[in-house]
Amino acid sequence: MSKLSITPAFAVPMGSAHWERANEINSDLITIFKRLKSEGFEESGVATTRVNIFESSFDLFRRKEESIQHLKKFCLTNIMLMVGATTGKSNDELQKLTISNHAWFHITSKGGYIGYHNHPNASWSAVYYVDVGGEAASYSESGRIRFFNPNSGNHMFGDAGNTNFIAPFHQGTLAVEPKAGDLIIFPSYLMHDVAPYMGEGERICVAMNCWFSHNS
Repeated sequence: MSKLSITPAFAVPMGSAHWERANEINSDLITIFKRLKSEGFEESGVATTRVNIFESSFDLFRRKEESIQHLKKFCLTNIMLMVGATTGKSNDELQKLTISNHAWFHITSKGGYIGYHNHPNASWSAVYYVDVGGEAASYSESGRIRFFNPNSGNHMFGDAGNTNFIAPFHQGTLAVEPKAGDLIIFPSYLMHDVAPYMGEGERICVAMNCWFSHNS
């Protein structure tokens, strides 16, 4: 009998990394972000539904505070590694790329959430978690980022033979429960939302979109 071969066709690449310096720097980031919030460092337009969330201006990584620059290096380095891992580009080829970005922070209060969306005009997006806030025992998905299967036909028909697929053949949504210091990287086309945060205190994260060009 011939051996069956299974290929994860049309798979979605997602990456994660944990910052070893998180405990050292996150407290400083929290202080900076709360100060910037009080100073009105806020995005004026609302492109995506969001409730009980402060969203900063999109030029966060242009600021000169040392902690922000350390965070920028950690995030963009890992995003570049993601590009290399998914495209097969050599280190020499990666060094010929210029990475551009928008980056901003969110401060989410109780009941805050973000609606279903993706990030046009970018190739890679990421979220870094500074403070995940308090737990909500009554709601297991509190504050989780939830990714939606881009295969629109995956629920066309279901029976005992094609339900509850094991990884990486996910169906429906993939909910991620991050910890402070975690970075999640995903393709910008991937639809996602953020479930209502029902814990006490505030939940703080940094989001970013990236796009690339060749050095001249």
